[in-house]
Amino acid sequence: MSIEINRVDLSLNFLSVIAENISLLSPRNKLVVLFPNIRPIRFVTKMLTLDQNLSTEFYTIENFLSDMVGKFYPSKIKYLDQIKRTLLILKLIKEIPDIYKYLGNRDDLAFPWAKRVSSLFEEIDKQMLGNRLHDFQYVEAIDEARKIIENIKTLYREYRNLFNNVTSSGDVYLKALEAIETEYFKNYISDKTFFICGAVYLSNAELKIYEEISKKNHIKFFFHTDLHGRDNFEFGGENYSFGVYSLVENTIEKLKKISEITFREHKGTKIRTKIELHELSDTISEGKVLNHILPKGRKIVAADEFGVILPSESSLLPILSQIDGNKDLNITMGYPFKNTEVGIFINNLFDILEELYPRYLNGQPLIVTTETILRFLDSSISTSIKRDYFDSISLRQIIYKDCMPSVNLQEKGYAELFIKLLEIKGPKEFVLTMEDILQNIEDKGIDPFTENSISIFVSRMLQPLKTIDLLEEFDINITFIQSIIKEMMNDLYIPFEGDPLKGLQIMGFLESRSISFDTVVFIDMNEGVIPSIPKIDPLLPESIKREIGLSSYEEREQLVRYNFFRTLHSSKTAHILYKSGGSSREKFMRSRFVEQLILMKELENIGTFQPQKYHFAISPNKNESDGIQKDDKIIEKFCEIANNKISSTQLDEYITCPYSFYLKRIKGIKGRINFDNGFDASNVGKLAHKIVEECYKKTMGNYLADGDMDNFSRIAASIIDDLPDSIANFKDFESVYAYLKNLNEFPFKILQITLKDRLLKYFKEQKLILKNENIKIIGLEKYFVDKQLMIHGYIDRIEIVEREADTILRIIDYKTGGYTKIFSPAKLKKINLDIFEDKFGIEEISEIKRDVPSLQLPVYIIGASNIYSDREKFEAKIHNLSKPEKDSVRGISISKGDESLARYYQIIKYIKEHMVKSEKIYPLPGDNCRYCEYSYLCKFEKV
Repeated sequence: MSIEINRVDLSLNFLSVIAENISLLSPRNKLVVLFPNIRPIRFVTKMLTLDQNLSTEFYTIENFLSDMVGKFYPSKIKYLDQIKRTLLILKLIKEIPDIYKYLGNRDDLAFPWAKRVSSLFEEIDKQMLGNRLHDFQYVEAIDEARKIIENIKTLYREYRNLFNNVTSSGDVYLKALEAIETEYFKNYISDKTFFICGAVYLSNAELKIYEEISKKNHIKFFFHTDLHGRDNFEFGGENYSFGVYSLVENTIEKLKKISEITFREHKGTKIRTKIELHELSDTISEGKVLNHILPKGRKIVAADEFGVILPSESSLLPILSQIDGNKDLNITMGYPFKNTEVGIFINNLFDILEELYPRYLNGQPLIVTTETILRFLDSSISTSIKRDYFDSISLRQIIYKDCMPSVNLQEKGYAELFIKLLEIKGPKEFVLTMEDILQNIEDKGIDPFTENSISIFVSRMLQPLKTIDLLEEFDINITFIQSIIKEMMNDLYIPFEGDPLKGLQIMGFLESRSISFDTVVFIDMNEGVIPSIPKIDPLLPESIKREIGLSSYEEREQLVRYNFFRTLHSSKTAHILYKSGGSSREKFMRSRFVEQLILMKELENIGTFQPQKYHFAISPNKNESDGIQKDDKIIEKFCEIANNKISSTQLDEYITCPYSFYLKRIKGIKGRINFDNGFDASNVGKLAHKIVEECYKKTMGNYLADGDMDNFSRIAASIIDDLPDSIANFKDFESVYAYLKNLNEFPFKILQITLKDRLLKYFKEQKLILKNENIKIIGLEKYFVDKQLMIHGYIDRIEIVEREADTILRIIDYKTGGYTKIFSPAKLKKINLDIFEDKFGIEEISEIKRDVPSLQLPVYIIGASNIYSDREKFEAKIHNLSKPEKDSVRGISISKGDESLARYYQIIKYIKEHMVKSEKIYPLPGDNCRYCEYSYLCKFEKV
């Protein structure tokens, strides 16, 4: 027998091709059809007749293997879920004193390491790499990981012995190989043809299984791929490819090694997908735009008409809240339980217990930081607990009144609830305590979704804890229970119905594999979301993974890249939505996949994408509380900030929301960690700034000539080509150097191509400007201080510009992401500062916020006018290095003595006075709440 490879071009509906091939053989032949995931199976079965469906067995690959083991394995097997599997491995670790001692000699401390070992062994099983293990010496690992690595071979051998009569994910692959050898399985497959559909990545165990099946049966592999060179481009006279679909060819090469291969191609035609980019400030705005894109006045009927792809499940509810209610929705993904009100409540409760537990053990007062307790109190669950059980409202009032960095819960009389949990000695006690808490939640204020989440928490998490016999073998305390619950929460999703197969399809990237849509919308296409941030494995470094033969992060990213571009290129129209951020405090970076699309279009000389930009404003709610009363201590701290040197960033923060400014600058509370805030964006931006600075440094003090821009292009290209060595000696560039050194080859190459392309275009645009202007560079990274206003900062570039009869001093600020907001003179004139005299309330600061979105460029002009006091005319501009076209250069102009300059002084002076003289700390809820790093604890938040 042999394997037939079917390459299906992206212009063809992949599932229709599979259905057609099934129709040719069924019902005369018995077929087994396997997909990596279940969703495409529902599409295919809908295209077949009843007889064809009855004669065909459909499985996901993993379900097929589990079914094989259950039916054909020589002995009886018990299947373990992830928690029981981890506990079994923890038991194994506990029986090896030399390892257990290094893991803290406590079950609760060893549990997270057992989870890491479990995940590692799953992958080793799938790849059949157990025989390649040896006891590694890796001195750079932390003590716990080093001890496991030094004994990894012994540990794996004992694990395999332990899993003789049980199985779970990973181990199923190995046991399926044994099941194949039985006569029962051989009889089962004797008259069947196998279709393997969309499996572009195969583990070693899968390859071995298909090799054994192919010896007696026909196997047809179907791959959705590019047969018309959509991924190829020319640059600098050479042909390149991004290698998006090389994953398919790599898998085919592996299949050639296990069987004879025949090929069949389904060519289709080279049709370009119409692509539109949409730049938004937040997820709610993405939902609004999606609702705008959806067909108006009719329901979506066909399942392949319209698909919405969400890389992050946490976006699901915000997106759903913006879709018109008359649309039929088919949601094939769950909402993460940890992101529900109940999940957040449990997590915040554990955070408090984690802080209190060491103090409890040592008999110290139960003191918790204000930040931690506020996160717990800022929940509809905690505020709904009956006041005679736990009075969260009065505790919050005490915290706001005292403005203390920490709270003594015993002294304030609020420790009883937490002491109950700190004292538990086993899972049953924990279950009873949690049930007691949940029974004391009042119905009012709890929405149906949260009510359902509570029910799921009780049935899927609390009740199973009573039945896990393995727990009796461990020393249980609250930190052990915390580890188990958090592990269970990571795997728990609030389900949505995926049937009937009609209407608007909403799914994640994994669920969308193999499916094609007429129109597809990708949400949250930001770096760090898609692809996700590479996670550092504290147990096994990448170098050892590669030595063993495990998949690398680069290979995993390549699979995500394939899934994205396959879905995109197989659709007629694709809308890509991403966030750019709406505040100077927060930056977002478009996904590298989006940058690849943009670069492809530019390299093909088709033009450039012009993303559509949207802004959805939310007005402050006048009915909300108007702020927090200041006391002498708070006023003193505001005075300290206002009377010392202050930056434009701080001024913009205060204008945006004095309350968030207070939390950050006065209270020193750490903002919520934003995982969308790209590490890449920060380092790539810093690198682009530095390269441009290095170029202009060559002409400091001289007038620029046409040839200088060509020289700058050569300098920039040389630095980029020699990265990262070319920046190794740059001062304060250690983090950028380390970032580039750790980048995988493919994204590093794309970064070089993209960065070079953008900077060369920037210098080309600057060369055009030189035709009408004489420019002399007089300052780079110039520090300034205005002693009158006590403002300071750094200016990227300062130049003298001679334009006909005019001589202007121009300030340049480079950006690599979104624009800084620049207001118009007309809006500036709207502000009547005369009526502000001795008024420092919420109305005044709200008016400034509305008409003055940013003071960055005015502050720079004031700073430059101090340094160069002999100059009369000033200009401040933003140069966006990501979009070097002329229309991306924005700014303001002003002359000494202009009324506008005096008004800038007045506004800055007034803001600093408002900091000191306002009676209250005013919240300014609005659109900024959506990206505020303090929304998690803010009682004024309006999202």
